[in-house]
Amino acid sequence: MDDNYENRLRDSALEIKLNNKIPLSTHQKNKNLKKHIFSKDNLIIDISRNFINKDILRDLIKMASQQELNKSIQDLFDNKYISASESKKVSHVHLRNKDNFNKSLEKIINLYENIKKGLLRSNTGEKFTNVVYVGIGGSLIGPKVLSESLKDYHTKSFKCFYISSVDYSEIDDVLQNCELSTTLFIFASKSFTTKEVLMNLSHVKSTYIPKTYIKDVMKSNFIAITANVANAKKEGFTSSKIISFSKNIPGRFSLTSVISLPVLFEIGKKNFLDFFKGIQQIDKHVRTSTYENNIPLILALISIWNINFLDKRVLSICPYNFRLRNVVDHLQQQEMESNGKSCDREGKRVYFPTSPIVFGQRGSECQHSFFQMIHQGNNELSIDFIGVINKNNPEASKFLLSNMIAQADLCFLGKKNKFSFKTINYGTPSNIILLKNLSPKSMGMLLSLYEHKFFLEGLLWNINSFDQWGVEQGKILAKKIQSSLDKKYKDKGSLVSIVGNFFK
Repeated sequence: MDDNYENRLRDSALEIKLNNKIPLSTHQKNKNLKKHIFSKDNLIIDISRNFINKDILRDLIKMASQQELNKSIQDLFDNKYISASESKKVSHVHLRNKDNFNKSLEKIINLYENIKKGLLRSNTGEKFTNVVYVGIGGSLIGPKVLSESLKDYHTKSFKCFYISSVDYSEIDDVLQNCELSTTLFIFASKSFTTKEVLMNLSHVKSTYIPKTYIKDVMKSNFIAITANVANAKKEGFTSSKIISFSKNIPGRFSLTSVISLPVLFEIGKKNFLDFFKGIQQIDKHVRTSTYENNIPLILALISIWNINFLDKRVLSICPYNFRLRNVVDHLQQQEMESNGKSCDREGKRVYFPTSPIVFGQRGSECQHSFFQMIHQGNNELSIDFIGVINKNNPEASKFLLSNMIAQADLCFLGKKNKFSFKTINYGTPSNIILLKNLSPKSMGMLLSLYEHKFFLEGLLWNINSFDQWGVEQGKILAKKIQSSLDKKYKDKGSLVSIVGNFFK
């Protein structure tokens, strides 16, 4: 077996860094890949603006073949994948491809339809018109981004509001515009110990609901979504209004669980099911495709190539569509919380970078912001451009897509000028992900594409993409500091004592 692929990759990377151009592959006359565009139903992926050729891609795929990816992928789908550091099974795709998931979907769809028809009403007997959804992190970012993305599919049966801040100003501002008698509250927390969620719950109960009515209001107007039913009951939620999901589903990958309930209220049953059809289409593609045709794997390999071989350790994601304006928040959390690790699955220290630093902004605003740094600065990064073909608004869509393609070309090819201050850098690689429309199905495909890319990156780095011990330790320390703010300190100059004194 040819085992020199890694040396060849390093040699090619060194040549690229020295000459800033793609080395020609064997029997290849052009500089770019002959096969550089992948198409899958509503998605088109163009990888031609990368430092890759047929030989480099072949060796990257050889590298992937050494990792037994197919077994790990199958374990993920069969709910056999183990997060060793947590000693538990983890899978965000198992239930959404099984009969159990159909039962879970059926439960929330029945709930939605009963509320829409008025069979389930508020404590005052009125139909619900508002939904206030409270969560944070993985329990909120995904649903909120999906809601924004599918705004054109909102049925307007309900007005939905998404709350994450423990600064009560956010929820107070929302409730000033909602009649409490027609408002359904949904509190989402995997553990139902999330402080931000519980503080908002307490605030709503103590500020807006008279004590004599709390039990009745919670019985009719309050829903809990959690993997810990016992904790939700402790907070006063009625059993019939507690919607549970598997503890095996990581929070940041939980959008395709019952966590997506508020989006169902906004887009209705048909559109909601179409979203899952898109998810499942990419799921099937990942499970059944060869390495050479597996789109998320190709994107993961390009990411590894950029980060670990070409030292481009930053990824900018730029969606050229207003509805996708905050999709970067969702993808940033999934990538950096999953793959921001410095030890492998065996607990050994790794000395190479894993997750890229992810940031971004929608186009064409990004062109009037940090693209100046990309075009003429000294920082090394790569870019994912996300475009949408919008036939309903062709003039604006053509403008945005023209700008997106122009930026991708300029970033990679650069432009020389006799004046150095006008010279544009070249050599910033990018992928273009083009959606043929912005529909529930295409959003399902897009989000599933990235989910699998992040998981496959983790396998290639041999890290655990599912634990989050840094996040957990931060919560523990914050709790200790919060309890300390009421104490008196001899060291009057410490920040904790200074902050604490403001509350005395």
